[in-house]
Amino acid sequence: MSEVPVSFSGVTAGYGGAPVLRDISLELRDGDFLAVIGPNGGGKTTLLRVALGLLEPMEGETKVFGESPAKGAHRLGYVPQHGTFDRRYPIKAEEAVMTGLRDASRGFQLRYTEEEKESAERAIEMAGIGPFRGKRIGDLSGGQLQRVLIARALAGSPEAILLDEPTASLDPEMSSKVYEILRNINSKGIAVMLVTHDLDAMSQGVKRVACVNGRAIIGESPEITPEMFELGYGIRLGRESR
Repeated sequence: MSEVPVSFSGVTAGYGGAPVLRDISLELRDGDFLAVIGPNGGGKTTLLRVALGLLEPMEGETKVFGESPAKGAHRLGYVPQHGTFDRRYPIKAEEAVMTGLRDASRGFQLRYTEEEKESAERAIEMAGIGPFRGKRIGDLSGGQLQRVLIARALAGSPEAILLDEPTASLDPEMSSKVYEILRNINSKGIAVMLVTHDLDAMSQGVKRVACVNGRAIIGESPEITPEMFELGYGIRLGRESR
């Protein structure tokens, strides 16, 4: 039986003693493509921070491939919002991808094994950044930079990938390209957890959806249910009378 990439069991988490999430029980399953929707401030990014071991929950338990996040998070890839990436850093796109191979034990060592280089090349190919791999990141468009960040997350050959608003501020054409890359990633057996405001993502290969706004409603399909609309957006959809 395959290990569950990420599981939250009764997790309450927040900042300064104030909970943002309460009693969250949720799984990112093996081979899953899970979209997490909900309003700003509802706790979606907080959920990712807990999974990555960047935030200790107040209550409950989080497991990454059956271990604590501190031990298991190295098996995850993570794509932050591209607006949080410092574009002034003077490196090329392909060099940015290679930084995804670093870990704390190696510091800023710039020597990589042949196996690591091959892994980075596969990531570059999967994210389709070959045509602009030699460009400085400061010269890239928002869509190009987002694809570089995806390649960077893939360079370490993760078994699951978490993404925070990867299509935010992208035009429809670039968003479509990002979703194409994510479908390709998922088709190779890599579980995907996608935090997004884009409800069109449900038609882009997503297998399940969860709505998070303090608490969570989890579905077994890409359908956004009336209960999810009410929790996430305060919209009460009419129901046909019988």
